[in-house]
Order: sequence, then structure tokens, then C-alpha cells
Amino acid sequence: MLQIKLKFQNMIKLKLSMFFIITCCLFLIGCAQDFGSSISLDGEWNVKLDSLNKGISEKWQNNDLEGRTISLPGTLDDAGIGKPSSLEPALNNYVLSHLNRKHEYYGKAWYQREVDIPKNWSNKQISLKLERVLWESKVYIDGQLAGARESLIGSHDYDLTEMLSPGKHRLTIMIDNSNKYPFINVIGDRYPVPADKEMAHAYTNHTQIKWNGILGDMTLNATSKNASENLQIYPDLENNAINVVFQQANAQGKKLTVEVLNTEGEMVISEEIKNPLIEGNYINFSINRPEELQYWDEFNPKVYLARIISQNDTITTNFGYRKISHEDGILKLNGNRIFLRGNLECVIFPLTGYPPMEREGWEKLFGQAKNYG
Repeated sequence: MLQIKLKFQNMIKLKLSMFFIITCCLFLIGCAQDFGSSISLDGEWNVKLDSLNKGISEKWQNNDLEGRTISLPGTLDDAGIGKPSSLEPALNNYVLSHLNRKHEYYGKAWYQREVDIPKNWSNKQISLKLERVLWESKVYIDGQLAGARESLIGSHDYDLTEMLSPGKHRLTIMIDNSNKYPFINVIGDRYPVPADKEMAHAYTNHTQIKWNGILGDMTLNATSKNASENLQIYPDLENNAINVVFQQANAQGKKLTVEVLNTEGEMVISEEIKNPLIEGNYINFSINRPEELQYWDEFNPKVYLARIISQNDTITTNFGYRKISHEDGILKLNGNRIFLRGNLECVIFPLTGYPPMEREGWEKLFGQAKNYG
């Protein structure tokens, strides 16, 4: 009986211990979610087309957008929203010379969803990143305009620190894919439809479709209000040095540690920097190039990780040690003559109408180009 009682007590202790461990794990998971520094905006959004251009004057941002939904990242074409194509398959120049959209829409489209800002973001710098927008965006928080951006090559980034307090907010994004600058296009008069006459590479149905939506990363990010950012590495081959510059809102004289690691994670150099040069919110300094740090070229693509450590934060970036120059019209890499070659990616993404946004897609494309030599 005594043995049975002891076994029973041990089982109770074991179960209590397991319960304690599981509870702690769940608590830590909850903390990790609550204290995260990034919120993904991927998922379902409400969407409303503004073909009559009334959204701004009627202040659509002040109300809930009702009707259709769309999965972002993605495009209206992906969601089957827009004017359906009536094109019939045929072996002729009009059908085969460019991509033909299954659903076509040009103009403003409004996207909306609710976001929930965690309490621990109350003293943080909050930014919004929208990767690949074609080609104007306007962002509203609870009906208030946060700003507008235009770019066909870079992400649309917004500082929302003053507008996003902890709690729930209505995020509305207006995206306009209409031709904002018609005279940048070369007009091809062999195509009967006006939208297909425009031949500019970044805004054309010949290289990619003129989609409306958001591709790639869609995130809200929280950082320290005085976080280091925009780390840039400039190889200085003439002086056998590495020049470093980054930004900080309230830059002050302080000690820094710079580290350079290879792709295996091995330390190449670790050096303390005292009293770097400060110009406005830019911090500059230089270090000597370690002998084991190799030059980069296509036959020796050595890439390194630079890491700047200060009292408050850490910032990193990748770099290769190389110099591109020219002499009498001859291009040179690290003092050696080079020949640049490439291919034109036209009409090669027929399923989506736009290039891939995942690493795997580009690894495949780069691999194909490399195999061609």
C-alpha cells in the first residue's frame, strides 16, 4: 500500500510539473506575440473600385468599405476584379505581342482593414511598409491622411508614429494605377487599344500588366524612436579601408563596436570606434580592411555581414568588397576589365502578369541566366 501511495504522489507531482511547464511555455509564447516588433498585414481586405473618381471627394476613408474582399498581397487581376477580357485566342500580332489581362482596371481602388496595435508599442517608432505598388498610394488612419507616395521601383514607406496609439484602428489605402505621367511613354501605334499602345517598361502591358494592388511585404514595424537605421558600407580600395555611415535621429558622441562576419558566421574583425564623426543625424567612421576580407566579383562572390553595436541597439547589412569604375569608356571591376550582359524580361510571367516576389522565383531566374553564361 505504501508503494502504491508513493507512486500516486509521484504521478501527481509529475502532472503538476508538466502543467507548470506547459503554462510557462504558453505564457512565453503569448509574450513573444505581444512584444513582437512587426505585424504582418497579409490576409483579407475590403476593396472598393473608384472608377468614377469620387472616393476622395466623398471621403470614403471615413466609413467602412463594404462589398468585395481581396487577399493581399495580390492584385485585382488575381482576385478576378475588373472588366473581363473578351479577347479570343488567335495567332496574330495583337494577341501574341503582349500580355492580355483576364480582368482589366485602371484608376483608384480603395483597400481597408482593421489593425490592432499592442500596448508595448506606445513608445515606439511605427512605420508602414508596402512593397511594390503601381504606382501611387495614399494612406489614411481612422480617416486622417497619413501621406502619399509614388514609386515604381521601391517600397512605399510611411511613418505612422503619431497616428497609431495602442488599440484598434481603421487602415485605408488608396492605390491609383492610372497613367499619371502620359508623356513618359513611347507610343506604339500598331496596337488598337489605347492601354496597350504605351511601351514604357515599368508601366506597360508588354513587360508586365498594369496591375492594381500590393505585392510583397505588407508590414507594420515598431522600433526604438532613436534606433539606428540606413546602414551603408562603402569599400575604399584606394586606402584599403571600409567606410561606414548610418543614421540616427538624435546622434550623439558615443562608443560603437563594428563587427564583420563571413557567411559561415566567423568573426573577421571586431573593433571599437570612439567618437565617430557626426554630421546632423549621420554617423561616419572608417576601419582598415582585414587581410582575410576578400574582394568580390562574379567568380568569387564573397559577401560579408557588417554589424554595428551601440548602447541601445544593433543594425546590420550585407556587403561585398569591390569597386566599379570606368576608364576611356571601359568598365572595370576591382581594376579588371568587365563585360556586362543581360536579358530583357518581357512577357515571361503570363500566369500573374508580374515578376515573382519570393526568393525562390528569383533564384530560378538567376540560375537560368547563369547557365546561359
